[in-house]
Amino acid sequence: MNSTNKVQVKIIGAVALLIFFFLSGTISSCSKTKTAEPSNLVCVPDSLLSYSNHVEPILMDQCGGCHYASFGPVNAGINLEGYDNAKSASALECVVRYANGCTPMPPSGKMNDSLVGVIRCWINIGYPR
Repeated sequence: MNSTNKVQVKIIGAVALLIFFFLSGTISSCSKTKTAEPSNLVCVPDSLLSYSNHVEPILMDQCGGCHYASFGPVNAGINLEGYDNAKSASALECVVRYANGCTPMPPSGKMNDSLVGVIRCWINIGYPR
């Protein structure tokens, strides 16, 4: 594949990710309604997905009450406030997916799969800021 084709593939991936966010309402909504796992989530390193624009609002809304120091005491010593803290939370993907062997979070019920998908994608593409 030549360099022009690689750039085109990256652009298509970024556009697909934007379409996913637009259609799922993930950027503007933090609904706890369960939805199907987004099969069209495209995780590419050069996507527009970022901690500050996509992951931080999810963590603040879904986890902030217990795991943001600015909201009060941090439960279980796990502070997710700020990029470095979120990135270093090694079990983040495990707990939000409610995977076997992990303490499921949030305890009030699993986040919808679209939100979990954003967090998983952010982790899989290398934690972009």
